[in-house]
Amino acid sequence: MTLDNQQEERVRGAFAALTDFTPVGAEFDELTDVYIAPSVRPLVSSESQRGWLIAVAGAVVVLILGLLTVLTRETDPELSASAFTWSRVPYDEAVFGGSGAQSMSSVTVGGPGLVAVGSSWDGEEDRNVGVAVVWTSPDGVVWSRVPHDEAVFGGSVMSSVTAGGPGLVAVGEAGSDAAVWTSPDGVVWSRVPHDEAVFGGSGAQSMSSVTVGGPGLVAVGSSWEEDRTDVAAAVWTSPDGVNWSRVPHNKEIFGGAGFQNMQSVTVGGPGLVAVGSEDGGLEPGAAVWTSVDGITWSRVPHNKEIFGGEDSRQMQTDGAGRKAMNGVTAGGPGLVAVGSDGFDAAVWTSPDGVTWSRVPHDESVFGGATTQSMWSVTVASPGLVAVGGDSSGDDVAAAVWTSPDGVNWSRVPHNKEVFGGAGFQNMQGVTVGGPGLVAVGDAESDAAVWLAATED
Repeated sequence: MTLDNQQEERVRGAFAALTDFTPVGAEFDELTDVYIAPSVRPLVSSESQRGWLIAVAGAVVVLILGLLTVLTRETDPELSASAFTWSRVPYDEAVFGGSGAQSMSSVTVGGPGLVAVGSSWDGEEDRNVGVAVVWTSPDGVVWSRVPHDEAVFGGSVMSSVTAGGPGLVAVGEAGSDAAVWTSPDGVVWSRVPHDEAVFGGSGAQSMSSVTVGGPGLVAVGSSWEEDRTDVAAAVWTSPDGVNWSRVPHNKEIFGGAGFQNMQSVTVGGPGLVAVGSEDGGLEPGAAVWTSVDGITWSRVPHNKEIFGGEDSRQMQTDGAGRKAMNGVTAGGPGLVAVGSDGFDAAVWTSPDGVTWSRVPHDESVFGGATTQSMWSVTVASPGLVAVGGDSSGDDVAAAVWTSPDGVNWSRVPHNKEVFGGAGFQNMQGVTVGGPGLVAVGDAESDAAVWLAATED
């Protein structure tokens, strides 16, 4: 039998989990041999040992054949668009609604089961002023809204949440400063005290994404100069989610003329990989940064053929066709980033975080009459799932794409009852949890949750 590297590692891991005495570093071929712990050998007679060996060898064959069946299913492209059945969590005004606009931006496993974060602009005419909001769920189906505490959530926006630190860590912005919140259980939250040297500055600072990695946690985002003419990428690190440091600005890596922004960060490649966009005024496009430890960063050189550049449609729409990576995860050939290229959804892959390729455009998958964009991606059977929005019709609908390997993608057929009809629906975050997958976003100015259950 022939297995690729990923399959080999999964079989190796499964075998090791079932046998406490599998030698560390054993060759893969040796995994089909039976090892008897030295402490057991003196207790087993040669005749009984033979029967024991035959029984265990048979069990190993069954185990590997079973694993191969699962692995074959998970890499079957025919399953990529049909492995999940999507549904929309019924609307509850007390949980998802309000007098203004509510939106979920990120979701993670933690707390009572799942925790989502976002923002609410209840009756505020100025949408730049809102309050951070947290929602929790034991199963992805039944949701509760954490009661508002002005001292903790007021005048702020939560953009991303992850399990880490004392339990959960969320990041975003408060006023013109970056902001961090922590929680032991997803229900009781505290705002990390403001430190001007870390979270503030002469302009505006914002955290877009946070992950466990580096010295403990790493958050990425952007920093605006006071006159807002230039925007630089920015990184913060923490050993525990409570005590934070700002990575010193390096213009060659994080800045330059125009706009640079880190939108998402994940563990992968040389250590950590952050993705976003850059616009030096001449060739706006997607951008990638890498780090070994979360503190020392490098910028992947811009390649117009891969990361994008100006096109006529973008120039005609005054920047509306920006190329950008919005989400990244470890998966597929190594790493997979999703976002947009002009008016179409786009996917990039990399084996190491440094060398990147653009998945060839397929109009039936990534395109449409107007605008499609992917906002978040996660690893899940049958491989990867990306979520976003599609405004190909008269309105904007939520959209889902799936892939067995990060390279071959399919679009989940649109279902008006699930993904939207009149008005605006958009998925901004997705994670494995609940019945299979949980996606969050907004619909008709209210927070919204979608679920995907795996088919038998």
